[in-house]
Order: sequence, then C-alpha cells, then structure tokens
Amino acid sequence: MALLHDKFVQIETLPDLQQLIGYTEDGETSLLELKSIREELKKSNRQEYKALLAKEICAFLNSNDGIVAWGADFDRDTKKLVISNESSMNLADEFDRLLPQMIDPVPTGIETKLIHDKSNGECLIIFVPRGELAPYRVGDWECVDKKRILNRYFMRSGTQSVKIPEAIVRSMYLANGRMPRITCSVDVRILDDHSISLNTVISPDKTTFVNNYYCTRDVVLLGGSLEVINIRKESDSWESMDLLFGRISEKPIYPGEEAYAIDSNKVLTHDDRYNDFMFLSGLNDNNADAESGRAPFKEQFHNLYVRSDIFKQIFAVATRTTFACQNVPAKTNTKLFIIGNIGLRNEIAELDEAQFSRRKVMEPLEKKYDAEIYIPTTYPDALIVDDLASGAIHMEPDKIRIKLSHVDNTLRFLTRDK
Repeated sequence: MALLHDKFVQIETLPDLQQLIGYTEDGETSLLELKSIREELKKSNRQEYKALLAKEICAFLNSNDGIVAWGADFDRDTKKLVISNESSMNLADEFDRLLPQMIDPVPTGIETKLIHDKSNGECLIIFVPRGELAPYRVGDWECVDKKRILNRYFMRSGTQSVKIPEAIVRSMYLANGRMPRITCSVDVRILDDHSISLNTVISPDKTTFVNNYYCTRDVVLLGGSLEVINIRKESDSWESMDLLFGRISEKPIYPGEEAYAIDSNKVLTHDDRYNDFMFLSGLNDNNADAESGRAPFKEQFHNLYVRSDIFKQIFAVATRTTFACQNVPAKTNTKLFIIGNIGLRNEIAELDEAQFSRRKVMEPLEKKYDAEIYIPTTYPDALIVDDLASGAIHMEPDKIRIKLSHVDNTLRFLTRDK
C-alpha cells in the first residue's frame, strides 16, 4: 500500500501517528499495532518481548502493509496516543540487532524511525511491507514461550494478529508462497512530432510465471482544453486497444525484476490518404477491408493512423488498464500523459523522445482520482496553472498552458464509471 508508506514517511511526532488510530477501544486498526514496553528490557524478559514483537511483524508480512509502534499505547481516557516505554535501551539499535533472528525468512523493506517525547521517552515506529517471500514464520530461539508464538505463522484479522491454520500455510507454499504481484499499464512516449507510441508495459512478479490472466486496455485522445477527440466516427470517448491493436492476453508473463513491454511498435501517427478518422495498419495491409480501409482483427496491428488535422489537436493521451490473474482482484490503472501541443513543441519544450515525470502540483488530483499524471520533464513549471482555488472551470482552448481545472474536469469525466 503505497499510501500507507507515504503516511509513514510523514510521521515525525505522536500527533502525526494519532491520525492513523481507529475507533476501537484500544485505538488499533488493521494497519496499526501498538506494543507498549511495561518494564526494563533485561536478559530475563527480552526474549519474551522479542517474540511478541515478532508476531506482529510476521502478521503484516503475511497480510498487508502495516505499522507497528513499539513503545506506544492508547490512553482510553484521553483517546490519545502516549509513549509507553519503561526501557532505557536504544530501541532502534535493539530492533536492528533482533530483526535477523525474529522472522524466517529474513524480511526486507522494513523501515524504522524514532519518535521522541521530552517527558516520556521515545517509541520506535516500524513500517512493515507485505512480504515478497510469504509465508513468513516467527523464528525459534531459547525462550519460555507462554503464548505459543515461536516457530508459528501469523496473519492480520481485523485488529488482531492470529495464527494461520495449517491448511492455509500449506496452500501458501503450494502457490509459491504468495499471490503474484503483477501490474499492467499502457505507457505513452513521444517518438517525434509525427508519432506517439502506445505500449502495454508489464511489471512482472519476481518468481511467478502467469499464463492465464484478464487484461483490458483503453485509450482516449484529448485536445487543448482536455476535451475528448473521437478517433472514429462511431466512437464514444474511450477506445478499446484490443480492437485497435489486438489482444495481449494470449502472451504469457515471465518472472523477472524489470518491467517490460509485452507488445511493441504500437504507434499513433497521421496519414491523410485515408478519409476515415482512423486506419489500422497490420502486417499485411492487402487484407484490409477495401471499403473501410481497416485491417482485419486477426492481423497483428502496428500503427494507428488518424488524419493530420486530428493529430495536430492532440494535447494529451489518457490510458486505462484493468488487470487480474490467479485470484488477484481486478485493478484499474489510469494514467494521463499531457504532452502539450506537438505542433508548437519548439515554442515550449523539445519533445522528441521526451521523458515523462509526475509533478508535485498534481499530487492532490492524483489522490482524488486514483490516477497518475505525467508531463514531459522538459515542460516548464511556469506553464502549469493552478486555477482550482477560484472554483471555476475554464474551458477556453489553451494550446500551451496546462490548467489544473482542465485536468480535474477531465479526470472526473474519465473515471466516473470506475
């Protein structure tokens, strides 16, 4: 959960952490666990505290991202978080020493930070990401294990960390330890002032081969005020890329560390030889329908041609991908690539093979619509106009500037059915 990690990064004080508590009696939620330290950590009791902490970390690793506040508690009278750490030890150093022994296999990606309180001491905030190598279990060491924690598997159930039934542990191992983590999106790149590529990019799981999956891909072209440009006479906003370029679901997804394009050479360009709004170019254009100028669906399409007057109107391209596989729920990924007016590129920025980046000014809109907004790195910040404060939506064409009101209105329209 990227959002939870963002919140962890922002935590500097107890009031910051307070924003994550729930309405339960103890303030805990499915994403937050509080572990107070009621006595000095000495050799006689250190192993017991280690087991209790390991249980909570193990549960988050086997479930979803979570935060453990070690040395904090919830005051039921004031309904506020308080430091609850009677130990004089440096918790950060102690945790770093204990972690390699606490969980098997040893997890990665865990982050910590100390929160200090002048009057009550300190607590350690631990961000635990969902693990890549589940199932995880608590380690086994010499300890009086009164609560039967050692060498066992745990997961989150509501606000509790509970033992995983043996049958589920066995099925987790049979399923290579966890559900695959795969994301899919359609990325846009400006090749030159005559062509734009639209490629389906897969971020594969590190260990899992996937042969059967569900994937839909859609695209929409947008003009200077981020209004929809229909590329076919009968189209209505979103165009199916399966219809434009062919399906990809027959192609297996191989495990790996790096994202890669599962299709290639999918290019949007212009050609005035064709009277229709759109023309698909396949491997064998001779098989195209002579009347409509479209290649048959069975062809492996490479290019999407539009009339040059339509191509010159393009100010942005939006893509939408829905992907699911192997019991992983379908997730929709929406991206908006604002490229500027290609015909005016020399007046604003050099766009040939330009790299895209996300800008801080767009973050509120990204969170509002669960979308990613990309702008060429060469595009000046001065041409991004924050006019949302006025509450007005300016619909007049603007071929150079990017207005946040236009972006807001466009994403509201494009995500209305999500």
